[in-house]
Amino acid sequence: MSPRPLTTTLGRLLAFRDHLQEDADARAAYTKIKVDLAPRADADGYLQAKTAFIEATLAGIDV
Repeated sequence: MSPRPLTTTLGRLLAFRDHLQEDADARAAYTKIKVDLAPRADADGYLQAKTAFIEATLAGIDV
């Protein structure tokens, strides 16, 4: 798959989506964050935790 430009919001979202489709461990970790936080976190906490994971994942993608 061709790399997505990480300079745009859309490019970053698509790169993250593509990475999750290709990496079962990342997909499982992201699912765990969402499942663990959903019943306990408020909307801001939930969003912050997901955003932190997404940013860390994007930082590690080799594009």
